[in-house]
Amino acid sequence: MSLFTPNIDFYKSYYDQERFLLAWRTSLVFSVIFFVLTVIFSFIESDGIVPISITCFVGVASTTYLYFTKKFKVLFWVYAITGTLMTNFAMNYVMTSTHYVDFIWILTCILIAFIGLGRKVGYIFILANGIGVISYYLFTVNNLLSIITPKSNLALFGELFELIFAFVVVTYLMSKFSEFQNISEKEIEIANKENEVKTIENEVLVKEIHHRVKNNLQIIVSLLRLQQNEIKSAETKKHFSEAINRIMVMSLIHQKLYRDKSLSQILIKDYLSELTADIVSATALIENIDVKIESEIERIGLETIVPLGLLVNELVSNSLQHAFSNEENGLIKIKIIKKEEDNFELTYFDNGVWKNACKDYSSFGTELIGILSSQLDGEYTRSNNNKGTQYTFNLKNLN
Repeated sequence: MSLFTPNIDFYKSYYDQERFLLAWRTSLVFSVIFFVLTVIFSFIESDGIVPISITCFVGVASTTYLYFTKKFKVLFWVYAITGTLMTNFAMNYVMTSTHYVDFIWILTCILIAFIGLGRKVGYIFILANGIGVISYYLFTVNNLLSIITPKSNLALFGELFELIFAFVVVTYLMSKFSEFQNISEKEIEIANKENEVKTIENEVLVKEIHHRVKNNLQIIVSLLRLQQNEIKSAETKKHFSEAINRIMVMSLIHQKLYRDKSLSQILIKDYLSELTADIVSATALIENIDVKIESEIERIGLETIVPLGLLVNELVSNSLQHAFSNEENGLIKIKIIKKEEDNFELTYFDNGVWKNACKDYSSFGTELIGILSSQLDGEYTRSNNNKGTQYTFNLKNLN
């Protein structure tokens, strides 16, 4: 620790520490340098003694204030405002100076505003000093050139001393500004890397959750199948199979999410293809079933895919149970057409001949189809002829 580099542990942020050091060093150096300049200009008949002595007083007062309060932001305001007022006063009212150094002090005030007070305040001081420079060239410079006289060696030394000091201050401020920029870029880079790591960790965690949910559902399916093997009633076994299929619909969703890169949406065509293949293969009595799937929508989110998967499961299961016999080649067509806004049309067709049609309309499966359609804010129609049976659903993509 030294007078020029005091203890800054009371600030935790790197930026606050560096801005405190900047305010402290600026105050300290201004106090010393402008005290020397005040002494030099006191031996010269010059109007410049007024702004220089005021700057010296501001430096001493700022150093004292900062030493006791440790609040640096006020000083940036003081230096930016005082510097702007003093330089513009000197340029337009002091007629014994060349004012070369005042342009350096203007740049210093602007840099102090940008570094200590932020970009918006910096622009304000650019505007304020710009007005002062315009005023100098429009109303002062010609008058100054007509009355200025050759200077003594002491006066030239004083101005040169101030000019060199101004260059040193500007160089220091620009180096700190560049340092802050580099630190900001490094912090952004580190933050981006940390965010990437967190994102990867979150993705792994979510995938693991989907994997565990899938495994839990598979366990439930296994338990139901074990229980099913103990049942003698064919009708009860049938209900168990239907329940197992509905659980498998949700299990397949979590399996897809676990494998896919997307954690919130599923490739709808791939999902329906795998789902229908599983349902058909589970129905050992039915062979030669051809399933064709078309979709204008590539991906569908979780809120929509669950009821949609259950809906397709009911449709395919009903077709396999009531529409086809083992002697014929069956055809199932599923088509998804994108409509306006968030709506889409699902068309389901099978070429089978339905048995017990009236009973089917009042069955639990048909009732469930209506419930699932309502969950998707939709409605459906059913039609059949000698070519087969078709369902047409107008549904909403909830995601």
